[in-house]
Amino acid sequence: MIPRPVRLAVKLVTRLGERAFAALLVVVSLIVPRSKRIWAFGSWYGQRFADNPKYFFLHCASREREAVHAVWLSMNATVVRRIRALGFPAYHRLSPSGLWYALRAGVYIFDCRVMDVSSVASSGALKVNLWHGVPLKMIERDIAQANNALAQAHHGSPLVRAANKLLRPQLSERYDYILGTSRATCERFAGAFGVATSQVIMGGYPRTDVLLSREDDARYRMPEEERVIEQCRAYAREGTRVLLYMPTFRDWRNDADRVIPIDWPKLDALLQAQGGALFCKLHPNDQARLPDLAGLSRVHLIPSSVDPYPILRHTDALISDYSSIFFDYLLLDRPLVFYPYDLDDYRTYSRALYDEYDSVTPGPKAHDAAELQRVLDSLLSSYDEHARRHAAERAAVRGRFYEHVDDGASARLFDVLRERTAA
Repeated sequence: MIPRPVRLAVKLVTRLGERAFAALLVVVSLIVPRSKRIWAFGSWYGQRFADNPKYFFLHCASREREAVHAVWLSMNATVVRRIRALGFPAYHRLSPSGLWYALRAGVYIFDCRVMDVSSVASSGALKVNLWHGVPLKMIERDIAQANNALAQAHHGSPLVRAANKLLRPQLSERYDYILGTSRATCERFAGAFGVATSQVIMGGYPRTDVLLSREDDARYRMPEEERVIEQCRAYAREGTRVLLYMPTFRDWRNDADRVIPIDWPKLDALLQAQGGALFCKLHPNDQARLPDLAGLSRVHLIPSSVDPYPILRHTDALISDYSSIFFDYLLLDRPLVFYPYDLDDYRTYSRALYDEYDSVTPGPKAHDAAELQRVLDSLLSSYDEHARRHAAERAAVRGRFYEHVDDGASARLFDVLRERTAA
């Protein structure tokens, strides 16, 4: 066994080497000329092929190849292999080709931080943050909870802000463009990211194109997505209503030991009796909050790594709480059920909300397990009536948060970026 002092010394030398290499890349990125034709994509801190960058990349790599060279950069070798299997260029970020494209790309496209593509090689690239949802909960500079890292980075004491810029510069980085979905979201993003409204592109989210496309295109789906979709189709063929439960994550403390307040066996019995099935997909940080569902026949767990967007159009209703996915689901105009069982705690300890909760959640609310059981019983026994009952509310919220209700978000975004990079 290697002595602990030796292990610590090796770790220190490795860290110093990494910092020196990063510093070298920063310098090199100031020298290497960038090409406006090369667009580098990444998502979720370089770990996933997901969300708006995924769908915009697929559009650019398959339909705009004559105009731009789209490449995906990732720290995840599995992601690289999967994208290559689809026939598109993808590279590990630290490989020679990955480093080259990070230095040469004139445009970086991502949904969390610049590090989705590459922080240290980004100098001189146009940085486009597509973000990952219409914000109900406050984000970035608007977060007020004192224990939140972003609040400290933007609103802490001068010493705290300086320390964050040095140790966590990604929390205060600036972007050239942000993607929004309506005037309301563009104004919200401008304030949250500290940019002018002219820097927020009102084009809609590429990830919603798959919801509204006339064709259910399976060419670029992953096997695990296809398996869930086939389950949904099998239920639909037998007349079973498919429900999807997707709550947001709780970030004010470690909630792994707090189970979601649902009586799962009782819910499973209800689903069997009323002709329903429930699929659950949780945030990776919250997966431990679910019990073992193996003994249930109508409740199914979707792995957190699975992209939900190809699945949404195969469901009949969505159950959520504060997750932005319910805004996107409005584009399908199908019933929504809300389960904000910890609303007061969430607003106090996690995130304040931009809107009064009831004003932007067009559907019945349940606040405990018994009430959720009653709401779902009613939904399954009179689905069409539920769909009609809240249709006007859904239309009003959809009209506020979506300027476009179509499958053209990727094409619009491409046209805008091509025009602005050509200037």
